Amino acid sequence: MLNLSLLRDEILLVDEHQRTLTVGEIRTALLEGEVEVERLDENLTKAEIERKKWFLAREETWSFDSRQMVFNYLENANPNEEVEGWFCEARDHFDYEHDLFKKMNEMLNKVLAEEPKLTTYYSKGEKIVFDL
Repeated sequence: MLNLSLLRDEILLVDEHQRTLTVGEIRTALLEGEVEVERLDENLTKAEIERKKWFLAREETWSFDSRQMVFNYLENANPNEEVEGWFCEARDHFDYEHDLFKKMNEMLNKVLAEEPKLTTYYSKGEKIVFDL
């Protein structure tokens, strides 16, 4: 566990619902009772912040899994529901290492790379203790 008082203001924290705030924003709310978070376009109170569990934010990135997208589509858009085993038979025609999936992943990830915030998310690191 990390003490809030030992962290620099610009360090990013994440709560259990994936909301992110900086140490400085949390510190302001705890000391002044409320903080205006412009990037979220909202004010947060000390009570709102204290109700949540906070963690050091670990930046992660995700990328498309086009194979899973195709399988989800086949499963959900089964045009032949009356044909038993249609999904399994259709799925078996797609090899995991098929070049089609590699090309689709490359194309989709290239498009998303133009806006990095679309592929960035924050996972929970060490738990933060409010010691102010």
